[in-house]
Amino acid sequence: MLPYRRSEAKEFFREKFAGGGLETVLLPSYKAETLELDEEGIRSDIRRISRIPGIRGFAMACLSHDLEEMREIMRIAGDEAGKVGLVASVFINEPLAGPQIDAGEPLSSTFCNTTVRMIKEWENLGGHWFFFGYPFNFRPKTENEVYEFTKKLADQVDMAFNLYITRHYNWETPGGTVSPQTVARMAEIPTAAAIKHSPFDMAHNTLTFKLCGKRILVSEPFESWWLPCIANLGMTCVIGNPVCHQWQNEEIHPLTNYVRAAVKGDLEKAWEIYWGLQPLRDLWWSVHAQTFAMGIYPMAHWKYWDGLVGMTGGPLRMPYPMVRSDVKVLSKALWGQYGLLRGDPDYQDAVVR
Repeated sequence: MLPYRRSEAKEFFREKFAGGGLETVLLPSYKAETLELDEEGIRSDIRRISRIPGIRGFAMACLSHDLEEMREIMRIAGDEAGKVGLVASVFINEPLAGPQIDAGEPLSSTFCNTTVRMIKEWENLGGHWFFFGYPFNFRPKTENEVYEFTKKLADQVDMAFNLYITRHYNWETPGGTVSPQTVARMAEIPTAAAIKHSPFDMAHNTLTFKLCGKRILVSEPFESWWLPCIANLGMTCVIGNPVCHQWQNEEIHPLTNYVRAAVKGDLEKAWEIYWGLQPLRDLWWSVHAQTFAMGIYPMAHWKYWDGLVGMTGGPLRMPYPMVRSDVKVLSKALWGQYGLLRGDPDYQDAVVR
């Protein structure tokens, strides 16, 4: 049972993340010996982030090619989120390969049937909203196709969703994504509650905030740009970045402190805290710049950094870029410098199954 009606979705999440609320991103955990899901590891991570001031919710990346395992991840995430009072989201993306999907394809298609069913199951498992992930075989040629596909799917469910605007899609549209004007059209969909807006383009950001900021939550996910967006564009929350828990703990929470200060208008305090994090920021970009060029996220690094702060960490099944030894040494030194080091993960970083 959702805690809001369709007509209340936008306001519900605006209230949940008011005043500088943060949503982090979690990855599922696997047992090192068998690579089976580690239920207690997942639950432990959710409990830990619930104790970090400022974190109001999380998006769980299922990372699964198996529908049954995706259901199990959703069951665990929804149940534990309900116990600790966090807003829970999952990345809903069709895990099954298939032929190219056209915007005009009927909703009886395999993708739409499966995705709608999984969203409805997520609602019954305690989820609050879902992170809209376009399927890999969706290759639109026009922005209107993206809008029609998004609206067609949203009309089939009551659950609110978070749009993801990114160049990673690499569509055959200008810039590989959609324009601020099309984003504004999608923001009018009743259940569109937030936008994780990362086109790597400050001009795109500026116009999107102008067109959408009063009707929907708009968040620039890259930490380097949080403060400029709060100070100059009116951003009021952060949606979808794992640094929300990787650079903070229960006692030390600089991100929460500077975001809250900036939202309240104390920019001098916010900038002072912001610049104090530059060594962490430099390391983060040195890793992500390499993987972004390949169109992927460095998820093995995310799990390694999770392990440094005392979370489950551990191996991933999928073949993500390995964590180099020099990155490990520098990471341990920096996390120790900031008082964040709580673990010393030692495992094979990525495992292919």
